[in-house]
Amino acid sequence: MSDRVFLQQLYPNPDAVVKEAPNIDIVLIHGVNGGAIKTWECTKDQNKNLLDPVVWPRDLLPQQFPRARILAFGYNGDIYRNDSLAGIRDLGKTLLSYLTLKRQDVEPSRPILFIAHCLGGIIVKQALHTAHYERDYSRIAKETAGIFFFGTPHLSSSKDKWDHLVKAYSSLDKPSGWLRRSRLVKALQKDSDELVDLMNKFRHMMVKDNRGVDRSGKTSMRWTIVNFYETVEYPGAKACIVDMTAAQMNVPGEILKAVHRDHAGMCQFATEEDPAFQELCAEIKKLVPEEYRQVGVFEWRVKNDGEEDELRAEERAGSRMIEERAGNHIIGDQRQGYYLEERKPELSDILGPRVVEVAETVQT
Repeated sequence: MSDRVFLQQLYPNPDAVVKEAPNIDIVLIHGVNGGAIKTWECTKDQNKNLLDPVVWPRDLLPQQFPRARILAFGYNGDIYRNDSLAGIRDLGKTLLSYLTLKRQDVEPSRPILFIAHCLGGIIVKQALHTAHYERDYSRIAKETAGIFFFGTPHLSSSKDKWDHLVKAYSSLDKPSGWLRRSRLVKALQKDSDELVDLMNKFRHMMVKDNRGVDRSGKTSMRWTIVNFYETVEYPGAKACIVDMTAAQMNVPGEILKAVHRDHAGMCQFATEEDPAFQELCAEIKKLVPEEYRQVGVFEWRVKNDGEEDELRAEERAGSRMIEERAGNHIIGDQRQGYYLEERKPELSDILGPRVVEVAETVQT
């Protein structure tokens, strides 16, 4: 794969000294006619009150999640060789490879959140489908807590619907001279049967490998799925490219949220007061493991017969937490009580006191 494909760390600065280990990895993937920075950047053209461009994953998100590690996956449309969706398979595998390398020394208790715009969501689906079946990447599938899709189509029932969607995506292409991006759109039309098959496989994987039944009797999905869809027509498209119908994955527990912008502007936020940004942050907070919410848990030194340093205390508490959770992420939402493979109940209202107990042990 060429050097035009990369995984860039936006926060914290890779050269900075970090006091505390990150508690979540947030990975962003752009789509058609986008970029690792461009897709998430709000400029003065979009907001006249801005003095400088705002790249919200770098400039706003750390204010809400100072212990997050934020990564952006970037790629160039030239890799879509022969106008084929083979490029998406390559991208999915490269994303897995880069992320696996980044997380080789990371505790399994640190969850992964994918945030994808447009067809970047299809790359995420391909990546997780591969991770589900290939042992080398299985950690990524197991440690993923959620996927937030911005304007990603989940249509699977009809090839005709994909053909209609392809025409809408054509409006995102630049004029002549930007053939590399047109290739992706052509690939969607040429390989629509294969694309529909991927959608169905991903949906089946979500339902088949769910984590059981929550307290309300609803199926608790393997990953939290949040689908953001636009409500404003994209200039030249004569319609919303991904409306509510196209954005629905039709799996139990998925969350649908409207963003009152067009397809390109739906993931560009200028301030922390932006309603869509606030909704995004509210959903992210549900995925941060509960043990990391205990203020100062790992800032204390443990006094027993001697003094235990912070790193050792963190390792001990982390190992205990992994053992208690049997590998499942703790989610603050009371509806997310899981049944493990052994079919034993692991309700979040039982886990809550255990989290406190671990925190108190470290603080004594």
